[in-house]
Amino acid sequence: MPEWLYDAIMEGDKFVMKGRGLFMRTGEEAEGDVFIDDGTYIIKEGDGDISTRNRCIFESEWYLLK
Repeated sequence: MPEWLYDAIMEGDKFVMKGRGLFMRTGEEAEGDVFIDDGTYIIKEGDGDISTRNRCIFESEWYLLK
């Protein structure tokens, strides 16, 4: 896990743990929380904004350098 993601989770502003799940806050209210399931990529944009991509979209936009 990258340090920026760990820090974002620990700050509790953008992410919240509920039970065994990780949720990303999308608005002011808890009802706007989106579940981060297995296979969801959490990315940090060039402007510093943190967002998610589902596996299919992420893997169509990016590839692994070997």
